[in-house]
Amino acid sequence: MKNFYKGGRGLCYLKRLSHLFKSKNNRSRTLFIFVLSLICVLFSDAQAQSGRTLGGVVRSTADGQEGIEALQIGDLMYDIQLDKTINPHTGQSTARLSEFSGKVIILDFWATWCAPCIAMLPKMDSLQCTYSDKLQFLSVTSETETVVRSFLDRMQAVHSKKSSLTYVVEDRLLKRMFPHASIPHYVWIDGRGKVIAITGMEEINGENIQKAITEQVLSLPTRNSATATYDKTRPFLFNTANIHGAELLASSALVGYIEGVGSGYIQTVSIINDEDPLVNGNVYRRISARNLSIAQLYQLAFTDGNRHFGWENTILDVKNPDELQRFVSGGELIKWWETGNAFCYELLLPKDRADEAWEVMKADLIRHFPKYSAMVEKRDLPSLCLVTTKPLEKMKYLGDERLLDIGPYGGTIKGYTIPYLLRELNDKGLKRYKKPLIDLTGYSSLINMEIKADLGDLKSVNTALSVYGLQIVEQVYEREVLVIRDAKQNGNL
Repeated sequence: MKNFYKGGRGLCYLKRLSHLFKSKNNRSRTLFIFVLSLICVLFSDAQAQSGRTLGGVVRSTADGQEGIEALQIGDLMYDIQLDKTINPHTGQSTARLSEFSGKVIILDFWATWCAPCIAMLPKMDSLQCTYSDKLQFLSVTSETETVVRSFLDRMQAVHSKKSSLTYVVEDRLLKRMFPHASIPHYVWIDGRGKVIAITGMEEINGENIQKAITEQVLSLPTRNSATATYDKTRPFLFNTANIHGAELLASSALVGYIEGVGSGYIQTVSIINDEDPLVNGNVYRRISARNLSIAQLYQLAFTDGNRHFGWENTILDVKNPDELQRFVSGGELIKWWETGNAFCYELLLPKDRADEAWEVMKADLIRHFPKYSAMVEKRDLPSLCLVTTKPLEKMKYLGDERLLDIGPYGGTIKGYTIPYLLRELNDKGLKRYKKPLIDLTGYSSLINMEIKADLGDLKSVNTALSVYGLQIVEQVYEREVLVIRDAKQNGNL
């Protein structure tokens, strides 16, 4: 607290006036009291208007957060009340930022569904323990307290250890101060409340933290935190106003990198949900991709609702694979995107033409990227195969409520088939092995399973599966793969 608030030049002026109070002359003493009262009134009025404390650190107005603005490197941090926090060690449920005054604070923007974020938690936990008296990680998410507590309980059950981090949940305020398009996202604040760095996860290490603690100059790459307006329920690259109320028959567009919209895709062709865009009141099916590489666009085009192509079953058979995909992250990935290697694509079709969507996208890629071709082939690949080790009676579904709630540390699947289980295991952890998951059980009935495991660790997953007579074994298996080649090698699609 003392480092978040500091005296200014006004103290010097008060010292100069203090001799008036010491004077035996009543008129002088009266003058001093009048001047002091005037200073207090003027200062308190300025405080009420600006919301700033003596040290320039902004305090929210009655914790109502009026007037909060986005902050940048060099700005002084707001001293805010964190209304909902989770600290597994202390049980503390609220905090004020100035409670951590004198420590380096690192805001870690994360989510329970973000694999890179979760992979960073053990590293941050270790750093928190090492520098506990000089460092404070605050892991910030907009997710509900219930969701985060469930995640932490599962993580603790797997690792038999409580997290030493403090989690800020149901956040709206900190994201307003530090807007960002992707996570994990880190904001560094020094012991006096000044923002000193905004980085990706690569910069979170002991060497940089030691420099921050000892107030050495931090020469860290600054992560671009710009954001752009993105509404997933509206067309992304199509302006409905331009057709003046006419019926949209079809639309496809391809543009380069767009800053601030993150990376990902939405498709409502084979998955029908509330993200179908409306154009002049009509519902359209769409494939909408944000900042994907050429290879990722091909993967999306061939993932046609019946199969999935990721890095575990995609082969880049090209002379310069770095033109198709760079396996880097953080600032290095964004720099690669910015140099002409990321693309945004959107296809809109009426509902009665939805079955054409994937072929239309493939044709668009042929036209826009003539240097490459792609096709699906069968190859023998090292795979992760799910097999049975004993009768599967224990996982039989008995007909009660259906539930699919699996995170990085396990969960529950009730009333679904094994392919759903394999998809969750892959998405929440096993995809790090970059091998396809194959179901060799022959079991087609619905299942009921409770899994407690680190889904990024095959040994941990197998320990949990063994209770139900299942194991994942590594073996070579013939599988469909997406092969992307230089066009001269194979012609067109």
